[in-house]
Amino acid sequence: MDYQYSIRNIKSRIQLQYIEDIGLLLYYDNPDYYELSLDEQRKALIDELNSYGFEFDYETLGLDKLRILYYKK
Repeated sequence: MDYQYSIRNIKSRIQLQYIEDIGLLLYYDNPDYYELSLDEQRKALIDELNSYGFEFDYETLGLDKLRILYYKK
């Protein structure tokens, strides 16, 4: 299952994807951050997601979706 959300005047996009036997994955993109370094992009994206009510911290790393699908864990 795959859901994508956007708000009219906001460039950000949120994608929620449920993968059976793995769980829910969240993808997030905001082109306003493309000019930032990778670390600055990550922090800005986490800050923005948290402003929408999520509770991500800076220490939690992202996931490698292809590896998860391959190894099923």
